[in-house]
This record gives sequence, C-alpha cells and structure tokens, in this order.
Amino acid sequence: MTTNDDLLRPSLEKHDETQKPIYSTTAGYLTAFVGGPFAAIAMASVNSWRLRRLATDAVPLLAATAICVGIFIFLLHPEWFGQGSMHFERKDTRIWSRIFGLVVFGVFWLLHRRYYRGLELMGQEPPNAWIGGIGCILAGTAVTYLLTWWFLP
Repeated sequence: MTTNDDLLRPSLEKHDETQKPIYSTTAGYLTAFVGGPFAAIAMASVNSWRLRRLATDAVPLLAATAICVGIFIFLLHPEWFGQGSMHFERKDTRIWSRIFGLVVFGVFWLLHRRYYRGLELMGQEPPNAWIGGIGCILAGTAVTYLLTWWFLP
C-alpha cells in the first residue's frame, strides 16, 4: 500500500535542458526491420548519444554487436561449430538479419522505454528520423553485406 509521502514524491526525473529528444519507436522499428541488427544497434547508439548515456549503454551495445557477429558467423559457417549438415544461403541471411534486427530493437526499446514514455508524457515531438534512420540503415546494411561477403565460402 502506498503512503501519502509516496504519492507526493515526484515521479518524473528532472529534465536536462541539454538532453535532446530521442527518435521515435516507429523510426527505430523501421530502421531495424529494413537495415537489420547492425542498423538497430546504430539507431540505439544514436539514441544513447542523444540521451547523453552512451557510456552507460556501451556494454549492451558492444555485447549486441558481438552476439550479432557471432550469429552471422554461425549462419554462414555452421561447420565451424559442429553443425555440418546445416546450409544457409544469402537469402537466408537477409531473412535472419531482419529477425535479429527486430530482436535487437526490442532489447534496446526495453532499455530506453522510460525515455520513450517520457517523450510521450511531455508531449515532445521526436526529431525527424529521415536522415538518421537512412544513415543507420545504410551503415547496417553495409556491415551485414561485408560480413556476408567476408565469411561466405
């Protein structure tokens, strides 16, 4: 049961005036779907930078990058992991890339959900995501194709 003191305590953090609003959930979702996991990681890192918490989010960003690289290597060379009967092609990599992109987006959405909710509560408009989203999509697609080209037999 909450007491009166708990009800009178402010529930919103003090807003930092130098903090920029983050890109919308829709921008992150579309970036992850079109560009894959590396585009989702790029969009999450841009949002972390805009929130001035890049140092705090560095470990999850690096972990997500390492996991995605490992999954791509597993998909392209399953025999390295003792799974010789599996065979994936480039089209399979594109499909899995979209799935992993959405998973990565979901993880970073959970990490930043408080800020997304605060953006809605304060009535702030998210920035226009065309330039940032397209840049993240191009970077993520380039990294995906470089990994595919580098590790595909």
